[in-house]
Amino acid sequence: MSGSTRSIDDGGGRSVLLLAWSGADWQLLGPMLDADQMPHLAGLIAAGTLGHSFAFKPVEPAMALTSAVTGVHGHKHGVMSAVQPRDPEVLTPGVVAVTGACRVVPAVWDHLGASGVTSALVNWPATHPAEPILGTVVTDRFFYTASLANLSGVEGESDSRSAVHPADLAEDLLALRVDPRSITREQMRPFVPGIDRVDMAKDNQLKTLATLIARTATIQNIVTAIVSDLRPGLVAVHFDALALACGHFMDFSPPKHPLVSDEQAQLYGGVVTQTYLWLDQMLGVLLWEAGPEADVVLFSDHGYRSMPAGVKEEKARPKEEGELRPPVDPTTPEDYERPEGMIVCAGPGIRSLADPIAMSLTQLAPITLALLGLRAKGMASDHVVEDLIVPEAIKALRDAPDMTCPRSSDDFWSNAQLVDDLIGLDLVRAPSFEVSTFEQMRLGRARAWGLQALAGGDLAVAAEQLRAAVGLADKPDTRLSLAKVLARLGRDVEASALLDGLDRQTPGSMAVAAVRCQLGTVNSERRGDVP
Repeated sequence: MSGSTRSIDDGGGRSVLLLAWSGADWQLLGPMLDADQMPHLAGLIAAGTLGHSFAFKPVEPAMALTSAVTGVHGHKHGVMSAVQPRDPEVLTPGVVAVTGACRVVPAVWDHLGASGVTSALVNWPATHPAEPILGTVVTDRFFYTASLANLSGVEGESDSRSAVHPADLAEDLLALRVDPRSITREQMRPFVPGIDRVDMAKDNQLKTLATLIARTATIQNIVTAIVSDLRPGLVAVHFDALALACGHFMDFSPPKHPLVSDEQAQLYGGVVTQTYLWLDQMLGVLLWEAGPEADVVLFSDHGYRSMPAGVKEEKARPKEEGELRPPVDPTTPEDYERPEGMIVCAGPGIRSLADPIAMSLTQLAPITLALLGLRAKGMASDHVVEDLIVPEAIKALRDAPDMTCPRSSDDFWSNAQLVDDLIGLDLVRAPSFEVSTFEQMRLGRARAWGLQALAGGDLAVAAEQLRAAVGLADKPDTRLSLAKVLARLGRDVEASALLDGLDRQTPGSMAVAAVRCQLGTVNSERRGDVP
């Protein structure tokens, strides 16, 4: 890169590739690995340790990936979704794209920078506008559809400079962007072998695929250039190609959805598999550029399973008389999503364990820091870190300087075209975070905040936020979550009142009965009836 120099950091010669493959799932990876179709991932597995990563509901990549680099749950770091409601007391009610200013705790790159270790961030959620860290930042906004398609002109260059740090790298990086309109049929043919049969006038799927390919190729171009030219201590990259491919094309994959024609299934049924194979090829390039001295942590913040045929058929079943659901209920991305993801760790600082590991995404932050020789206060360094990292590295850990989040929390950035891009890419969607109205967005945020607080053990905060969510829309699942929290807090009368209401709404519910049982057990323990 012109005007850049190879960095020299204080990481003791160590380097870490932190690669997020959103949507990657062992259920789909397994058959490909068995068929020797993903040699680079297989090589990492053979040399290191594999396992499962766990996020917490709701499945929101921006929230989960911020947890992975801060070591805390969403209610503590402040990033709950790719978009969020404006504060009506400060701004006109509406929806804004989340920014790095919403994060209120330090991330791993802040700790590393304070210790003299350089970092590079590429397409990581909630990083715009580019933070002036010790290193390089190319924010997630750089890769949205409108930005990719606008490769010239003052406005495009100005937007790109705010998405890049240092800003003088923007010109070099603009040359690496791929316009979706430039993607040819031959470039799409591996994903759609029968592409010549597609009628572009009637079928819009190829436009979606071209955007996915251009976006992913741009990410790969930029991270490859950064690793090759700058050699930072930490490289954190978010590849969202799988999440986008699964969100748009999983209904075509075997077993196809009943509402998908045989012709469509033949055309697009291989898109998801080919996206996995393409990511493996790009992984091989990054491993070669980083060299054998790099430690690699590859993970997904959530998984995408292939829905069994029987479930798809049930969802497409015609509505029966008196049944409260639409006549046709096609699957949505949420039907395929699950909070269990995958993780593979390999490199000179990582032990090769015989048994799979299981970890929360919040444990990735202390692991990443430990691989670079640091230990930060406020991040739990539990047995997973000690089990995974070689003993000599654990013994050599030094404390990172104390610090607070370097950004203010009142810097909101809004762009109507950006929010449209987020929706078009399925990075924001209903029903988890309905963005069509301000009130529904407030509901999604309150419920997510409550569930994250519950996952983090902050019961009082969970009760407060779930109570707010119930006040905005009294939904049975939110009411049940609130009843669970109140039972654990010893607020028996309130919990019982909620359960009574649920009994009337959903008589005979096993979930309600389970919470009543929990409430009875808690009461027995308080009375001393249970030893």
